[in-house]
Amino acid sequence: MPYVHGESLRELMTRESQLPLGDALRITREVASALDYAHGAGYMHRDVTPDNIMVTTKHDTMLADFGIARPMKDASGRARDGIMDVEIARTTTGFVIGSPQYMSPEQIGGDPSLDGRTDQYSLGTVLYETLASETPFAGRNAQAVVAKMFAGAHRRFGSCAPTFPSPLTTRSGAHFRWWRNDRFASIPDFAEALHIASSEGRAGISGAATRFAPRLRAWRARE
Repeated sequence: MPYVHGESLRELMTRESQLPLGDALRITREVASALDYAHGAGYMHRDVTPDNIMVTTKHDTMLADFGIARPMKDASGRARDGIMDVEIARTTTGFVIGSPQYMSPEQIGGDPSLDGRTDQYSLGTVLYETLASETPFAGRNAQAVVAKMFAGAHRRFGSCAPTFPSPLTTRSGAHFRWWRNDRFASIPDFAEALHIASSEGRAGISGAATRFAPRLRAWRARE
């Protein structure tokens, strides 16, 4: 593996406390690009957290640690042909792998039919934290996180980050939906919502979003 000259997003957030909106959106879109590639190859990451996102000294973003990655499966529960199931079989009842604060409700619940929308939820949680300096549902364990999820006990983007444009709140908020069918259909759709909303919300941010446009067009071409 290449040596990454830089630091984790966690280290960056610890030092900076709250990231500028433009940087937070750029990092989110670049991680979305990495996840789109992984999903296209047949795998979901399942552990998208600031600790597993690297920011290089050249301000590029890399997604690391696919240690608990899992194959994407079809409606019948079968992985795509040629895709190796890298998950080790577990027999411990109630054993959930991942970081609870960043996991989707279905992942915390141990749902065996996970798909790419669980990574979308995790990435949205990371975006929230970069702007609010906290996760939306913080807790010491999965049970505490789930309790807050059920209660809906989290601040909206607009209240936790005054610089967050209102169009972003309405367009990008779908990634937080409890039911995965209510979220964006794919990571590119989530990224597109961020791109469009940032353009609507702030003229200054739309210039930075231009860097993302070629990748977005490439995603659309593959669909």
